[in-house]
Amino acid sequence: MPRMFLLQESNDTLFEPRIKPKDNILRKAQIDDVLNIVRSIEKAEIVSSIALYLQELPNGQRGLVSHISGDTTEQQTVFSWAIILHYAAQNYNNKDISFIHDIMGKIIKAYSGGADPDNVENTVIIPNNAFSILKQKR
Repeated sequence: MPRMFLLQESNDTLFEPRIKPKDNILRKAQIDDVLNIVRSIEKAEIVSSIALYLQELPNGQRGLVSHISGDTTEQQTVFSWAIILHYAAQNYNNKDISFIHDIMGKIIKAYSGGADPDNVENTVIIPNNAFSILKQKR
């Protein structure tokens, strides 16, 4: 099952040790030689997309909102984790990096622990559970 292998590899290389501001996550994940990050692209050239938004609510809580188009490949999906973490490490403060790091780590652990990645319900249930667990700890 290649997806599970890629998820476990991501877990091993990206989440230990903890991510710090300005870390080069693409190098850490050993994919900096196969990815090119561009600052802008024409909308007509986009074939598939994976987006993650960090939102701060008026009460000071933070939330992650993600959108994944239906035509992404397994490799794009797994690589997107590294790209999102890389962006966070370059642009966010330590508190926000820690929040994203911990939620994504719990999601990967859930899938690595046997959650079915092909079950569409899991794309909602698993991140929500991770958020709820982390919210209680903070």
